[in-house]
Amino acid sequence: MSFDLCARGNPVAGEEKAAICIECHGIDGETEDPIVPKLNGQYEEFLFEQVMQYITGTRFDTVMGKVVNKVKPSAEDIADIAAYYSKLPMMSGNGVLTDAGKRGKDLFFRRQCNFCHNDHDDSLKIYIRKTARVGGQNKEYLYKSLKDIQEGIRKADNYNLMERILRSMTDDEIDDVSEFISIL
Repeated sequence: MSFDLCARGNPVAGEEKAAICIECHGIDGETEDPIVPKLNGQYEEFLFEQVMQYITGTRFDTVMGKVVNKVKPSAEDIADIAAYYSKLPMMSGNGVLTDAGKRGKDLFFRRQCNFCHNDHDDSLKIYIRKTARVGGQNKEYLYKSLKDIQEGIRKADNYNLMERILRSMTDDEIDDVSEFISIL
């Protein structure tokens, strides 16, 4: 089921339903675990689609797989939780641009990542609300996600744009891009 087929979620109901998410993602969506994604400020549609992928098995993670199989959330539950996290203040990084971050910034713009992942100007985005807000995300999570997409373990988009871009990048380049994104 796509988000388009589901009514928008109720963030007030989602706050209560998100209790199951707090253990890993934190009370405000700002997890302390560097390999777990921050959820605060993500697009509602993006969050909904990602959880639905775990439920349908088109995206795999050991922990999330166990959670959705144990909890068995309805589409309404997922929409409500997604609405709650989307209403929280958007995640942000520390803003310190390292040498690796400078190289990553150059790659981010040269590879035109900003056309889909421009967190502050939706007018530049191609898929606007179906893409992740990435600025300030945990570096370790970003790196793992990008490697999973590069290796075909995780599908990022229907047109394989990210996979094609990432296939031509080295591990060091992916690390640099992850560094840049995490500081935003």
